[in-house]
Amino acid sequence: MGFATARLVRQRAGECCEYCRLPQAVSALRFHIEHIVARQHGGSEDAENLALACPECNLRKGPNLSGIDPDTGETTTLFHPRRDSWHDHFVDIEGRISGISPAGRATVSLLGMNTTDRCRLRQCIKLRTGADLPGWREALLPDDGLQQILRLVTMGELAMSFSDEVRNALTTLIGHAYMGQQALPEGDPIRNHLDSITRNSMRMKGMIDSMLNFGRKREETTDRCAPEELIHEAVRIAGPYLEDFKHPPIAVQVDVESECPKIAVTRWEMIHVLVNLLTNAADAMSESQQRLITIAAHREPQAMVRISVADTGSGIASENVGRIFTPFFTTKGERGNGLGLFIVRSTIEHHGGSITLQTGDSGTAFTIALPAL
Repeated sequence: MGFATARLVRQRAGECCEYCRLPQAVSALRFHIEHIVARQHGGSEDAENLALACPECNLRKGPNLSGIDPDTGETTTLFHPRRDSWHDHFVDIEGRISGISPAGRATVSLLGMNTTDRCRLRQCIKLRTGADLPGWREALLPDDGLQQILRLVTMGELAMSFSDEVRNALTTLIGHAYMGQQALPEGDPIRNHLDSITRNSMRMKGMIDSMLNFGRKREETTDRCAPEELIHEAVRIAGPYLEDFKHPPIAVQVDVESECPKIAVTRWEMIHVLVNLLTNAADAMSESQQRLITIAAHREPQAMVRISVADTGSGIASENVGRIFTPFFTTKGERGNGLGLFIVRSTIEHHGGSITLQTGDSGTAFTIALPAL
């Protein structure tokens, strides 16, 4: 297929999938140029046998030329983008595509056009732009933050597909690190390195499990955790990052009230929250001559536990305070993606808590409040 033909197909489709009509602008994956009649069935490379399809529609359709009409149970030909008018076979109602012909219904069913994620994408774009298909592409501005959110939805789907493989690899890594530790004598410095590999691999495996639970809408389990244990584990994990700051080095002060009540949280998620706040605190002190992070946990009235992370940096600019938890807002330039504090707040609120901040010329303090057990 030549470049001119590929460009013709994309321009003719308006950079939208010719089946589900999602625009290329909302996908992190490049759309496919599909052979409507597959080459194995004698389909040609002619433009009249080509259509633009999103990866999901293309993979689900495969070489199929027909499908089952779910209303009648009969076999029927599928929608043909070159011969058929989209509006003669489909209707979009609040983001859900319904077939209004046997071919339309069979195509919707076979291609899975109404998966939860794809329906949400359509609803989100229509609410934001007020545009009907296929006018979404023109209504979406190139710099619209919505595009970035929708691209992340696609990337999330990809991450879910690879997560099981990553989790299996981490399990193998943890096992080999453990065997390596057992093979070395007590006091061997390499044991400390293997211990660090084990702990960080366990942390990542826990985060992948949390992502899978979220994506599959499983019932999440919580642990009865002592704030002191969570804090010390977070400080241990963040340690190598903090040690990169020298002249002067970063000091970490831990202040946990004796007999501080336990909290019901997903352990690795809460450790991830604290690690994020610790590394942010370190970044905030990059220009400071005094570098001290204070992380504390205390009992609060109304059966709450307060955990705070404070730094001695230059503080957050007043114009940025109201945006600090906004997704994709970052003051770190290319080093940041603007999702860290957004995820922190979402995690805390998911556990029934809240997070606030105080900032000034002498530093910033983030304070988490969570229900005590």
